[in-house]
Amino acid sequence: MSTKEQFEKRLDGTGLDAGEEHAALMAAGDGVEQDTVLEQALRNFKLSVRAWSEAAYSRPRVAQMAVRHRSWRLAAGWAMACVLVAGSVSGGVIEHVHQRQAAARAAAARVQELQRERQEQMAAARQRQEQDQKLMTTVDTDISQEVPSAMEPLADLMENSGTQ
Repeated sequence: MSTKEQFEKRLDGTGLDAGEEHAALMAAGDGVEQDTVLEQALRNFKLSVRAWSEAAYSRPRVAQMAVRHRSWRLAAGWAMACVLVAGSVSGGVIEHVHQRQAAARAAAARVQELQRERQEQMAAARQRQEQDQKLMTTVDTDISQEVPSAMEPLADLMENSGTQ
């Protein structure tokens, strides 16, 4: 039986066990010396791995309970988070108050400006009214007479007759 046929039987599950397969390969005569060197190296590797595993698993172990004091870290983390939140909120509140104060100052300035303009308008209206009153008085004195000039002597008689 050839090596190829043995390999195919091995894949089918009907082949030889590992020892028989190795013996068959050795009988084939292909690199017998290399196979023995390889087999020896693999056997040494297997023995060293098993020895290391046995030593690692059989050494005495002391179970240590690791006590972690994370409570202060947790508290510090929460404290930092609270400080950040408080800082952000207070910054927003301060900014909002500042904007409202600036708006109030601007509104007060507008109110003062409007009051000043209204006072100026009222002063100008009073001045015009006084000027109009003076003009009306002047016009009234200029055009009004008690009696026309042709009848003045008669008016003088009337005044004298009422007193007697």
